[in-house]
Amino acid sequence: WAEEQSILLLLLVAFVGYSVYWHGSTIDGGDTSDYQAAAQAIGAGWHEILDRVPGYPLIPPPPGAAPRAPPVLFFLQLASHLLAVLLVVRTARRLAVRDSLRMVLAVMLLLPPVVIHAITIGTEGTAELLLVAIIWLFVRWQDDRINHQLVAIGLLAGAAAWVRPTFT
Repeated sequence: WAEEQSILLLLLVAFVGYSVYWHGSTIDGGDTSDYQAAAQAIGAGWHEILDRVPGYPLIPPPPGAAPRAPPVLFFLQLASHLLAVLLVVRTARRLAVRDSLRMVLAVMLLLPPVVIHAITIGTEGTAELLLVAIIWLFVRWQDDRINHQLVAIGLLAGAAAWVRPTFT
């Protein structure tokens, strides 16, 4: 991780900057109410068939528990996006991408049009992290050939399908 000091600094600046810029608040998407209803149904004992897959409301604090999503949801989703960016950069390093291009890639993934999807109440941010982790582990497995990485890939793929089957 010492190799990624400049990227880690960039991610820290992005975390602080976006936390201040968006005041630690998630953004409602067009289908936010569906996710909030799913979280409430699961919280009440899953007494009805859900319109949404159940994975999302179980991972972060349930966004349907209050009229406004708690600030911790914003920070969790932003942190998961930044972790996904770090894994993309680490994957690029393993694939022998030059340092300057990896920095450009990181900056592009930190631009507001990309980050806004990560802080919108929905499944995009969670699915992003799971799918990027799958790719990162697969690239690592190509080098290491450690079988538990394959098991982790399978578990992450199952979780990703539970969160956002269309992305998976």
